[in-house]
Amino acid sequence: MIKAIFLDWLNTLYNYKTQELFPDAIDLLKYLKPKYKLAVMSQSDDPIPIRVKAIESLTPNFFDEIFITKGSKDALYEEALKKFNLSPDQVVVIDDRVIKGIQWGNKRKAITIWMKRRLKKRPYLKASFLVDIKQ
Repeated sequence: MIKAIFLDWLNTLYNYKTQELFPDAIDLLKYLKPKYKLAVMSQSDDPIPIRVKAIESLTPNFFDEIFITKGSKDALYEEALKKFNLSPDQVVVIDDRVIKGIQWGNKRKAITIWMKRRLKKRPYLKASFLVDIKQ
């Protein structure tokens, strides 16, 4: 049974190019929040408090936890599992990049959803589901 959703921040919920949330981000969070624990995951070169403040101001009260690192994103996912006391088969990982969250989720046997917002092709990596977002 799925108990939590781990969502990537940059280019999954937040558009780096326009510096604003994607138009569908709030609707997605409103749909998921009543059903699951939500965690946002971000790898950032910004000082961590600045990224946390940006996430909290743009998406207030949606996330149960905010996980940010300057290092390995894999460690964030492992930290989130421990924080929520869950196993990988109880989470869904939603990410725009197959080489980070999707790859971690596939290795750990979590359900993965690729938010296909970029067009780079990597046929050797696949997600459990493909969501083609129309912008």
